[in-house]
Amino acid sequence: MSLKDFQRPKITSAHIIAVAALVISCAGSASAAIVITSAQIKDGTVTTKDIKNRTLQLRDINPTDRAKLKGADGASAFEPPPAGTLVVGGGLIQGYVATAGGQLTTYTALGFTPAAPLSEDNPTRNVYFAPHASVIDTNENGTLCPGTAAAPDATPGITCIYVAATTNVEPNSTAVYAGVTASTEGADGHGFNVTPDANAVGQMIFRYVWAYRAP
Repeated sequence: MSLKDFQRPKITSAHIIAVAALVISCAGSASAAIVITSAQIKDGTVTTKDIKNRTLQLRDINPTDRAKLKGADGASAFEPPPAGTLVVGGGLIQGYVATAGGQLTTYTALGFTPAAPLSEDNPTRNVYFAPHASVIDTNENGTLCPGTAAAPDATPGITCIYVAATTNVEPNSTAVYAGVTASTEGADGHGFNVTPDANAVGQMIFRYVWAYRAP
């Protein structure tokens, strides 16, 4: 027997890979055996950054704290606006009229409950046009509607309508309807109808803005 028979065996890459795999598997087994419970976590040490985003659900929060997540109820969109609030809106009537004097109508809802239902009837009337050549005189009130189409305003409790632009509208023809007695025109206490007449056959345009200031 020669000395060659006692030489150390060569370590190959296969040996290294096998040993590494054995070490990793042993470490994995040891890690799997470690279980951390809530009793081992000091209160106040787990923070937001330690929790994975979008992993907590409502059922993970106790009922007492869950109830605290609800804020106060907001105001209804249909309740009267706070005193002094100016609400501004607008409308457009556009269409072809087949006869001179023909009428187009549009309904505008305020979108909230005014302090008093809209009415076109005296002595409770509270909706007017600002003076304009296309509007019937009895529907105008420049004192209660002191603004303009560019800067609409209204006396508290009054809804004011400002004519912004007209095409083919007969002078002194446009009216506004609102309130219970205007039900046949489709209006009510929460909105109003605007009804211009055409000056001639053809396309008619009537654009307006409105303003309401809460009393």
